[in-house]
Amino acid sequence: MSGKADWTTWLIAFAVFLVFLFLASGRKTPTFWSADNGVKWWQAETIKEKGVSNAFLDYPLAEIDPEGKFQPLGWKFGRLEGDRIRFTYPPFYASLLSLNLSKDDVRSGLFWTTLFAALLIPLFVSLGRILDLAYPRIFALFLLFGTALLPYAVEVNEHLIALFFGLLGWLALYGKQSGPSYSGILCAGLCIGLGGWIREECWIWGAACLFPLLFNRDWRRTGMLVLTLATVFGLGWFLEGALSPETQILRGIHIHQDIPQTSFGLYYFRYRWALLNHWLFSWGHYDEVWELSFANPWPWVLLGGLGLVLFLSKTLLKGSSRTNGNLILVVFLMGLISLYHQARICLIGIPHISGLFFAMPILLVLPLLPIVPAAPRWDSIRRQIIPIMAFCLLLWVLAGSSRGGRQWGPRYFMIVWPFLVGWTWIVIEWATRQRKGIGFIAIFPILISQILTAGYAFQTVRHQQRSLPVEILASQHRMDPDQLFLTDLEYLPAAAVGAGHSIWAVFPNLTTDDSKRDFLDDIPLDRFPILWFGIEEAGDWLPSNLATKTISNDAGFTIQVVKPE
Repeated sequence: MSGKADWTTWLIAFAVFLVFLFLASGRKTPTFWSADNGVKWWQAETIKEKGVSNAFLDYPLAEIDPEGKFQPLGWKFGRLEGDRIRFTYPPFYASLLSLNLSKDDVRSGLFWTTLFAALLIPLFVSLGRILDLAYPRIFALFLLFGTALLPYAVEVNEHLIALFFGLLGWLALYGKQSGPSYSGILCAGLCIGLGGWIREECWIWGAACLFPLLFNRDWRRTGMLVLTLATVFGLGWFLEGALSPETQILRGIHIHQDIPQTSFGLYYFRYRWALLNHWLFSWGHYDEVWELSFANPWPWVLLGGLGLVLFLSKTLLKGSSRTNGNLILVVFLMGLISLYHQARICLIGIPHISGLFFAMPILLVLPLLPIVPAAPRWDSIRRQIIPIMAFCLLLWVLAGSSRGGRQWGPRYFMIVWPFLVGWTWIVIEWATRQRKGIGFIAIFPILISQILTAGYAFQTVRHQQRSLPVEILASQHRMDPDQLFLTDLEYLPAAAVGAGHSIWAVFPNLTTDDSKRDFLDDIPLDRFPILWFGIEEAGDWLPSNLATKTISNDAGFTIQVVKPE
């Protein structure tokens, strides 16, 4: 197919994609928006009552809380419309997580998901041809079933668009083993720039694209990329100032900008998580920034592992160091990035669903290693893999010292995810050039992995949905609508809101007792009694003049009413 035809097909597919985005934003179809953590528990009950096309709940911001002190998580869970929060959901997760959907509801959700997949296939086939890939059709199937694009695709928000531009830009820059061309650099700068502007993390996206290019020592190409990125970022910031927030449909942060954020620094105590959760992978010392960055042993363990891999590939394999040794490096990097994203591991040790989806490309490479006869030259590996690995480790340290490291960790991972997918595809191309049919066979392990991941997530959420005592939350709200719902479990506020509570606060893990006391000192507890919902009973941080009554200890939760004696 000629280049002109390729671009025509690509533009047609992209136009259809934009039409789909327009339809998805309408009132008659499901409203697509990010759903986070506990909203999924709330969704199940709401979807059962209102159906798949109307599943939303809104509630007034607390009248006693003009500064947002009781809403530290509210900006994550929904969209601000006037003085109300609107919760929405994607049909993929509705079909996956809900227990009580009718057959028509399930068919509706799957219809939109399938439609999106059908639109992506010709888009990716044309993209593969434009990039001069050997097997564009296999490439399209790989992107559809072997990456996180499909589950993320049905959450039509800025994440999807940023991921798409990031993947397109990285492949334009490094898709050809002969090295980046000038046209590829311009395309990469444009795409990475758009992705960075959409996600408001321009410097990270630009560095992810620019950092390995610096090691090529071709300053003309590097300068061209810098100029392109600067042009796109400058244009983006100009448009940002010229356009009103209502027209920036892809920029979720503007939709939430009117919710006060003072609570994030004042009451979301010590929520500076390292990239791997503190209760699972660290020594537990989070008093200083240096401890966040350097006392976490895992970056150093992985750095030592990199040295070991380099040693093995250069000494033990000797003559094979340019084949199997290079692949060992590739797989090691993929494993590092996979662990890197597992920041989102919840307290009971279950990986976050998005982390499981993102890790799927790794499972495709492992069964291919025995049949891949050759790899690119070591020079190309050195210029690309080692710099990007160093960049990942740098981000690891930075994420530990940033406020809200838990949120930055997955965002950093999305920057390097296109690199992970791109290198996985290169491995597939190595195999398929030697043996016909291997590429199609290679899709099946990752497809099976996706199915198993979805099943695992479904079973996990089913268990948690059934164990959550929503009835008690609802009955307590009916008895006393002015209760302050207080918890140390971050996924519970949305369930409480779904049960009727509109005044709530969260004590994240490692919140000190003194900080909890300071928080309660600002609340008129005679007017707003506390409904405590946690794994353990409310502790010594409660004021001495309060009486505690335990309502329930079922399903691993302790529910208590706390009010003045």
